[in-house]
Amino acid sequence: MLKKMSASNRRQGVSPLGRSLLDAEDFAQAIAAGTEWLGANKELVNSLNVFPVPDGDTGTNMHLTLLAAVKELENVQEHTVSNLAEAAALGALMGARGNSGVILSQLLRGFAKGIEGEKTLNISGLIKGLQVAASMAYKAVMKPVEGTMLTVARSAARSAAKCRQDNVGIISVMETVLKDARSTLEKTPQMLPALKEAGVVDAGGQGLVFFWEGIVKSVQGETIFARRQPLAAVRHKITAIPDSLKSDKSSERDLEFKYCTEFLIKGKNLPLDALRQELTKFGDCVLVVGTGDVAKVHVHSNHPGQVLEHCIRIGELHEIDIDN
Repeated sequence: MLKKMSASNRRQGVSPLGRSLLDAEDFAQAIAAGTEWLGANKELVNSLNVFPVPDGDTGTNMHLTLLAAVKELENVQEHTVSNLAEAAALGALMGARGNSGVILSQLLRGFAKGIEGEKTLNISGLIKGLQVAASMAYKAVMKPVEGTMLTVARSAARSAAKCRQDNVGIISVMETVLKDARSTLEKTPQMLPALKEAGVVDAGGQGLVFFWEGIVKSVQGETIFARRQPLAAVRHKITAIPDSLKSDKSSERDLEFKYCTEFLIKGKNLPLDALRQELTKFGDCVLVVGTGDVAKVHVHSNHPGQVLEHCIRIGELHEIDIDN
């Protein structure tokens, strides 16, 4: 359970909507609230999952990734928004699940980079954090596709930047970002044919919107109970999944690479860019993100063993997970 932040509001001596910044307590509570709200709605997100693979786990993967981020917050000794953001990014990287989870981990990592060294979060920090987050997430994907969570993340960054001169409080900026993110989510079926055919919005984008909704609820002072809220309504009408996604034979034909392979590599001076290129010969949906000391690898392949054998040459492999 998350309690209202009335104490934090009293410290700043202003009404919630007029506040100019968030402190470390506000920030940590907001991340936890966003995680809980996405958790409350994860099955709905799963039901939207038709791209890039209709495997129905986007909401679950994003939620598990965020749970790992929240858990890492417990290890922070000096509470500043920078330290907390860095911890959340590390936790998300180590616990990233699936394509959507890895991209989400990069959004958190980029946000942490954007507010590096900051004790509190003001509007300028929020803008820079969202901008670096979107940029880093796009760079993590070899062939970015519009109409996905990447598009929603970039929309959030642009929306925040437009508020720079509006002379409003940080919560008003966050509310505007949420409104524009929802609007962009509504447009994803027009950007991506697979979504339009299925009659759904992008699952990753919807998950990101739920995460942001929880954050906004928290900074507004609303109490969020862990996974007790009713499912929020999907803003885009879901129609029947098309036959091309239902047919087993069609799925086998369309799904060229059948095994989702994920693991961590730990080593020294890990060649992330080179490895990302090398792994394309084993499959698709390749993501290699992290640092020179630890990296998360995600790839869809028909020969997971070959992927592991290739990567074990450059470092130690940990937390190997292979799913059909």
